[in-house]
Amino acid sequence: MKTDVLVIGGGLAGLRCAEEASKCSDVILLSDGGGASPFIHGINIPLHPDDSVELFIEDTLKSGRYLGKRKLVEKLCEESLYLIEEFEFDKKDGEYELLKPLGSSVPRVAGINGRTGATVISRINGKKKFRKFQNTRAMRIECDENTVCGAYCFDTVKKEWFYIEAKAIVLATGGFGGIFPFSTNSSDIGGDGIAMAFNAGAKLCDMEFIQFEPTAAVFPEKIKGKSIITTMLYEGAVIRNKNGDRFMDEKVNKDVLSLGIYREIVNGNGTENGGVFFDMTGVDFAFLKGKYKDYYDRYKNCGIDISSKPVEIAPAPHTTLGGVKIDEFCRTSVKGLFACGEVSGGIHGANRLGGNAGLEVFVFGKIAGKSASEYAINNNFIGKKAVCDENTELNCESIRREFTQMTGKNLNVIRCEAGLKELCDFTESKINELSVNKNCFTAQRLINDMVTVNISAKAALERKESIGCHIRID
Repeated sequence: MKTDVLVIGGGLAGLRCAEEASKCSDVILLSDGGGASPFIHGINIPLHPDDSVELFIEDTLKSGRYLGKRKLVEKLCEESLYLIEEFEFDKKDGEYELLKPLGSSVPRVAGINGRTGATVISRINGKKKFRKFQNTRAMRIECDENTVCGAYCFDTVKKEWFYIEAKAIVLATGGFGGIFPFSTNSSDIGGDGIAMAFNAGAKLCDMEFIQFEPTAAVFPEKIKGKSIITTMLYEGAVIRNKNGDRFMDEKVNKDVLSLGIYREIVNGNGTENGGVFFDMTGVDFAFLKGKYKDYYDRYKNCGIDISSKPVEIAPAPHTTLGGVKIDEFCRTSVKGLFACGEVSGGIHGANRLGGNAGLEVFVFGKIAGKSASEYAINNNFIGKKAVCDENTELNCESIRREFTQMTGKNLNVIRCEAGLKELCDFTESKINELSVNKNCFTAQRLINDMVTVNISAKAALERKESIGCHIRID
């Protein structure tokens, strides 16, 4: 099987990429779930009268503790304005309705009926000109002399391996937050993208930075891990401990808020279910049922009226800020390999500005598609022969459980040398143990996850100082 451009990932970054690349090239997109994209509430665009691209750039750099790559930040912020030509964002009385995210100087989040991600995904799927393979994951990228040839893929329904030859490959696989035992991410979000890039020889960056969403539900069980948008903290919502006391200023960057909540829980002031209270009773009721309708309905379906009763939340892995190192055209250090969205690194630095995760997939998804298509037009297939053996079955559940729990314990809001070394030793041992099972999809997926976590833990060991969302207690 052949294609000009192979896009790996069915979220919004991959869809934007495939949509753009298919204007001039033959495209196949692999999807095994939508990741976090359907839940994108809104995206940052400097539309407020007091805002500007320059202020947006400064807010982004400052939030990331000035570790974000300036060229990537500038591209992100500058390209955001072109989105108003593509999409109709919410307005009231002729003015854009904007929400203020944590870390932002002014209101900046523009949305489409509070369902920006889902709306745009539906639009792209409705008029797509590319081939989309559902229930399919890529596990390994094949290269020849630092140039991509294709990818080994697995159909999770037919339980079959197959190979796709491609001139260009785009990684749009998202982050790896789904590996953790308690996370805002769904289980389809793992370490495949970063592991594939690493094994192909691509450079990575910022792998120690994992942003924890401060406000992820810990109860009811039905919605555990679902986050509540923190823009509500500018609309009258507050955070309280088990005694009903506010214990910190909530209007701070996400890394600071997550650390404050984590410490309050550890110090014995947490709620019955191991969190703190997110109190939205101070938010205007009409606004709560309007702009934040999805959140109101989510809890209403669980028998909780958030307009009159606080809910229990705690920090949970949300966005992995590091990943495959890219330039402003989404090119990696491997020829023909591109990356966009959360699988890439370098934009956010040590902490992500609220509202920029959604923007990133919009902006860089499109850029990656254009870049990959141009590369494919100007290059030929390598034509390296590939052989796919039959799938073998192996029960990896016990190793997966142990690995997941150890990751949650040692790569948490706070880290220490002993825990990080324990995680590194464990993952290296298990990778070696499982590596002989190259034809087992379950084993290969677990290996990819462990490779990614191992790299993240090693990066966290290397960075001795605490900065942003990387907190060392030793």
